[in-house]
Amino acid sequence: MTYDELLWVIGLTALLTAPLAIVLFLWGRRLATWLDRRLPPRHLIARGVRINRDAEKEGVHD
Repeated sequence: MTYDELLWVIGLTALLTAPLAIVLFLWGRRLATWLDRRLPPRHLIARGVRINRDAEKEGVHD
């Protein structure tokens, strides 16, 4: 294999690998979003302020 052929192989590999990696990354994010929407709420990470039910009964917030 000559030096020019090696450069062609490297160039073509880069041109094919970069778009494939981008497409697979975007497809993976889309799949993860789709799966997250189908999980029951108890599996989702809680966000925001948590309410302490015991404190609410004792009137701590008054």
